[in-house]
Amino acid sequence: MIMTEEQAITWDIRAIYSPEIFEQWLNAMTKRKAVFVELMHIKDYDGKSDLVLSVYCAETQEELEESDPEFWFSYNVLENEFWSFVAVAANSPVTFDTEFFFEQLYLRG
Repeated sequence: MIMTEEQAITWDIRAIYSPEIFEQWLNAMTKRKAVFVELMHIKDYDGKSDLVLSVYCAETQEELEESDPEFWFSYNVLENEFWSFVAVAANSPVTFDTEFFFEQLYLRG
């Protein structure tokens, strides 16, 4: 599905169900807002581990630093397709937090 920039910007974020739509949305949003993506390892209430890709948006970089995620993707929900969303974020013009990756390399090295 190819969308215009206006369609991508007004797209309901609850309906970003494919990496292709996510990519179009990210590309359109980064032209208008500050966007930050963060990959995090979390534990839920039951102690189960999950990887979460959180997406933050704001009008300015300063507002971005104090914002909550607009939405997120969960590895436990998406399983293998999760990595397609991570790849889209990593290859996009957004600011991507790589601290998690370097921590994992350090722990395994």
